[in-house]
Amino acid sequence: MHYVVFLMSKGKVLYDDIDINMPGTYCFETFAMHLFGWSDLAWRIYDLVLLLLMGGAAMLIHRQRSLFAGLFAATMFALIHMQDGFAQTGQRDLVIAALLLCAYAALFAHNAG
Repeated sequence: MHYVVFLMSKGKVLYDDIDINMPGTYCFETFAMHLFGWSDLAWRIYDLVLLLLMGGAAMLIHRQRSLFAGLFAATMFALIHMQDGFAQTGQRDLVIAALLLCAYAALFAHNAG
């Protein structure tokens, strides 16, 4: 994905010259590259930001019952995600999971409020 966004910045046309994926994937990839940069460290920071976002959403979901449950869920997800190593940082599956978890947190916050 990183390389595809690079090619798009050099004038290649999406779906004609290069890769085929859903457009939302490229939106998040482009946003992350402009916000954090193009380096490997930038992708690790992007991954950490996504994990923190997911941790905050888990804490929001569990705030009614137990603060420990939210912290435990966030920590377990982060540990399971990090076991794959640096080769899996910034994967679009993590973005999808973060968006879904934030949507659930918004739903539960709306129903609780």
